Amino acid sequence: MATSRSRKRMKICITLITIGILTEAIQKRDVIVDVPETQSYKSSGYVITHFSGSGFNNQIHQILNGVAFARALNRTYCLPPFVRRKSDEINSRATLTDFSEIFDIRHFRKFVTLESIENCSSLCRNRVDFIINMSPNKMSVQGYERQNTMKLMGFDSKFSELVKFKRFKNLQRSWAEWHTELQVVSELKIQREKCLELFQPFPAANLIVNGNMKILSASLQFSNSIEEKAKRIAEDLFEDSSYISVHWRYEYQEKGESKCRKKNLKVRGSGDVCFVIFLKKQRSELKDYLNFGECRGCEKYLLFVRLEDLGSALADFQTSMGGLEIYLASDAEPRVMEKLRKYIHFKTINDSKIGFNLLANESMEVLSAVEQGICALGENFIGTSYSTWTTTVWMLRSHLHGEQNRIHGFLEHLTSVKT
Repeated sequence: MATSRSRKRMKICITLITIGILTEAIQKRDVIVDVPETQSYKSSGYVITHFSGSGFNNQIHQILNGVAFARALNRTYCLPPFVRRKSDEINSRATLTDFSEIFDIRHFRKFVTLESIENCSSLCRNRVDFIINMSPNKMSVQGYERQNTMKLMGFDSKFSELVKFKRFKNLQRSWAEWHTELQVVSELKIQREKCLELFQPFPAANLIVNGNMKILSASLQFSNSIEEKAKRIAEDLFEDSSYISVHWRYEYQEKGESKCRKKNLKVRGSGDVCFVIFLKKQRSELKDYLNFGECRGCEKYLLFVRLEDLGSALADFQTSMGGLEIYLASDAEPRVMEKLRKYIHFKTINDSKIGFNLLANESMEVLSAVEQGICALGENFIGTSYSTWTTTVWMLRSHLHGEQNRIHGFLEHLTSVKT
């Protein structure tokens, strides 16, 4: 007769095998189905995500990591709000946007036990008990208290005390390559503390991109409000016609980090358009060009091309897609966009009356999500490889278009872009 412990182990194995079978079935069908209901579990504690100084899409990926880790450890995930960086805020104050304002959390609830960050703050007595440092850097008081992110979420942990009493663990950078829940469990299951903090769990782990929990990122869906706004703008711009969606990350923004301005990487080509290139050595499919964060062992350089060549590349791609109209999402300045219009016709959110009104009244998080929703609805999509914005669209397109129709190329790698 099986002992209680052996039955428990058997139950875990069956659950992992079931997830593996579902993932394989999804790959064969090229369609991502809804997140399956998981067996209920007794939560052994809480997982809190601490992102500091990272942008909107980086935070999305860190939340996905947090959900995956919480489920692997049979813990409750404390769903945080998005924190706007001070560099993105006119009055230099970090502001919060509720996660459910942007995304549909029903799919997460099928996967993991969720709790609001406010309730978690109370349940954890306004403090975390242990920190898992997932950043490649050594933690410091300055880095930990940057933007006072944890205090904004109701946690007043004493970082110096946690360090003094060794209430932290530095994960090896290889955590990003983990493929199964068992790897998470083997490394972190021994942590018995009630409230675990994941400090900067970026980039998106292989676990949620290619691993046993890939169904989690593939089921990412916007809230009804965001989807409705995206559909209305798409209909306003293109009526009922299909269109191509394009994302161009502009590397000369006035705010934020710009490797093109710093020029601390090798330079190739010439022109007035810059792309940051992080290329994996092994690339067998388009997904291998996507940016999931710092790319170890990648070929890294800055690629400069002419705006005219970028327009020609888009025109060639448009022709290959049967002449469908183009929707272009970009943070490039209006003057740059107008110059590009000399070489290729496209539409932007500004060209829609509905979109124009949104630009004047909505937060930057809502606007970003709406544009990503428009790109997700496009018949075909090409993006910018060094961009987590593009990577998020790739995730979103899964439940709409299936595995084989998530992305069709990248601006900087189109054959007609001359280097």
